[in-house]
Amino acid sequence: MFAFALIASAYGQETTDLEKDKEAIKAVILEETQSYYDKDFERYAAAFKHDESNVDLRAYSTGYSHVVGWEARSYGIKNIIEENPDPIKNSEVKKNFDIHVYSGSAWAIFENEIHDDQGKYVDMDIGVNFLEKIDGKWKIVYLSRVGVTTYGVDFEVIEVSDEVLTKYLGKYELQPGFILEILLEDSQLIVHPTGQQRMHLFAYEEHKFFLKTVDAQLEFNFEEDEVVSLTLHQNGDHTALKVE
Repeated sequence: MFAFALIASAYGQETTDLEKDKEAIKAVILEETQSYYDKDFERYAAAFKHDESNVDLRAYSTGYSHVVGWEARSYGIKNIIEENPDPIKNSEVKKNFDIHVYSGSAWAIFENEIHDDQGKYVDMDIGVNFLEKIDGKWKIVYLSRVGVTTYGVDFEVIEVSDEVLTKYLGKYELQPGFILEILLEDSQLIVHPTGQQRMHLFAYEEHKFFLKTVDAQLEFNFEEDEVVSLTLHQNGDHTALKVE
């Protein structure tokens, strides 16, 4: 019994330490972003390992960048701050962290939403960070951002009121057991397909929406002012009846 108690105690301590490391890693990742938006170089620098192993790799539909070494990274950031020292009013919201911790190293992947100065969602990328524990503190060694917004460039986004958007909320059955759930968060319509990630919808007509992350559009269909179904335009036209 005594041995079992010792083992249980050790396991509990190990679990607690792991959770503390994950929270510390998340805090470093959030601080890296916020310090950049605040144009605070000292805080920004504190989040990174300062040697040639430091890598920054970003890829978007408009191009990519690849920076190797802390010296190159710090030089670029210092120039950005000197040219425009005013804080950036946009913000980022990081969600769905998946963090794995090893002996002295860790990696994290997460969804990274970009919001404008009014707090409205405008874009998203996937973030990946590798970190090392140096003198008891987590430091970013590798930072990667991959843009997922590559579609919808032919559409012009229009504003639609919450009153209208609310009409579209509900569940639509595309196939038996496969539901497209339509949600509304912060005046932004979202589609959540069964077993898949949630995706933002952008209006180009009052009842027609496109996605930036997938080459697809949704059109809501009415009968006597009631929404009865939606049509998914993706590799053809597919109707989903409203079931809730």
